[in-house]
Amino acid sequence: SWIGRGVLVETGAFALGPRFIELDRQIRLGDPLLKIAPPIMAAQREKVGGTQLLCRYYGLRVMSIHEDRYDERIKTSFDRGRPFSLFQSSTSQVILANLAADRQRRLFLQHAGEIAEAGLGANWPAFKDRMRQVREQGVAIASVVDKDLVGVAAPVFTAPDTVAAALTLVRIRKEVDDAAIARLTRLAVSAARKVSERLQALTAKDR
Repeated sequence: SWIGRGVLVETGAFALGPRFIELDRQIRLGDPLLKIAPPIMAAQREKVGGTQLLCRYYGLRVMSIHEDRYDERIKTSFDRGRPFSLFQSSTSQVILANLAADRQRRLFLQHAGEIAEAGLGANWPAFKDRMRQVREQGVAIASVVDKDLVGVAAPVFTAPDTVAAALTLVRIRKEVDDAAIARLTRLAVSAARKVSERLQALTAKDR
C-alpha cells in the first residue's frame, strides 16, 4: 500500500509520507548546484541585504531550490519547490534570454500568447530583440510577480552555452535606487559566474 511504502501517512486525513522527506534529502546531497551555490550566496549575504534565490530550469517551468535570506521582511512567492512560469519574473527572463536561439524560436511559436501577455514581445523579431537585450545586459531586472519587490537575476551555466539555473537577488523595491540596482547587478553577475565556473570544473573533472 501507499502507506506501507511511506508515500502517505494517515493522521485523520491522508498526508504525504516520509518517503518524500528522504527524496528531498537525497536531492540536497546529490545536486552539485546545491553543494556549490549556497556557500557563495552565504558569503555575500550582508552585501545583498535582502534575499537570494537559486532557481533551476525545467522545460517550461522554473523552480526555486534554495533561499538565503538576510532581510526577514522579504517574503517572496518563490519558496522552495514551487514551480513558476518560464515567461514571468526576472529569474525566468534571464534563463529564457540565455537559451539557444532555436529553442527560443520554438518557445515563441508554441507560446506566443503567454510571451506577449508577459510583455516580452508581440512578434518573433520583438521577442528576439528583447532576449538579446537581456543577454547583453547580463541580468534581468523585474518586479512582476511580487510587485513590492525587485529581483536582479543572473544566469548560471553548466557548460559555456548551457543555462541551467539563475541566481536572483531580491530587495524591497521602494528601498533601492539606481545605484543599489547597479551594485546588485555586479554582485549577481559575479556570484553566478563563480557558481558556473565551479560547476563546469566539476563536470570536467567527472568526465
